[in-house]
Amino acid sequence: MTLAPGANLKWVAGQLSQSAHLALQLPYTVLGLGRSANFLDHLFVGIPRPPGGKDVRKQEWTAIIPNSQLIVIPYPQSDPRS
Repeated sequence: MTLAPGANLKWVAGQLSQSAHLALQLPYTVLGLGRSANFLDHLFVGIPRPPGGKDVRKQEWTAIIPNSQLIVIPYPQSDPRS
């Protein structure tokens, strides 16, 4: 998201690691932008590479309007853009 002076904001969200000692949480992340009247210029979503992997596994969306809900399912992991 771009601020009025032209500086970019960046958000990072990740899934929490779980153990078998507590109830497992659902495997998704909710990321909110708060109250914003602007649209998002670019949204990048990426998943980690496997050990030794060289490919970049990310997807970009542009011009996302306010109050949008995006559901991203990076499956299959070998080709998350499909």
